[in-house]
Amino acid sequence: CFDEVFARAGSRAIEVGCWMHARRYFVEALDSGDLRAAIALKEIKSLYKVERKATDAGAGPEERLSLRQEKSRPIYLTLGRWIAEHVEAEPPKGKLGKALGYATRQ
Repeated sequence: CFDEVFARAGSRAIEVGCWMHARRYFVEALDSGDLRAAIALKEIKSLYKVERKATDAGAGPEERLSLRQEKSRPIYLTLGRWIAEHVEAEPPKGKLGKALGYATRQ
């Protein structure tokens, strides 16, 4: 089980979530009629574009890290602020609330 990797004494591993799964919740919210989900989807799409650019360029780990710090970090911070501004106001069982909650926990 991967949980042991993160819980092991002295472990420096950091568990991160997957934007694909978070994206799915925002798509469900948008499909249910909540147009605010499009804001998160636009930002997630921008993150995907950075990754595609790195892949297409054959970027190695150092190049990919540099590109992420330069391009992805500002997008991520914008998305994080938007999520933080809305997560507390949304009912957690609503479609957007589920998406925001998932993104916050991951």
